[in-house]
Amino acid sequence: MLVKPLLAPEDPVKKVEIYPNPLTEGRLTIKTDDQILSIQVLNITGKMVFNEDYQPGTYSAVLELSKLEKGLYLIRISFNDKEIHTEKVMVK
Repeated sequence: MLVKPLLAPEDPVKKVEIYPNPLTEGRLTIKTDDQILSIQVLNITGKMVFNEDYQPGTYSAVLELSKLEKGLYLIRISFNDKEIHTEKVMVK
């Protein structure tokens, strides 16, 4: 008799928009369907170069990142439900 393992229902994937990517003008816009708790930007070596906490009810943010050097960065978005979403962004 073949027994199938029980699978937990998949959590819905959070919808997160990050634009423009690549970043050329210094302003990065983030929009999401869930409340943003904080946003961190890390360089390719893992050093935090930007960190901001947000008030409850925040679903979008515009980051001023014009002082970043050209290169690849990780955007880490923390949500109120403790989930963390990470995306790559190129600064040109």
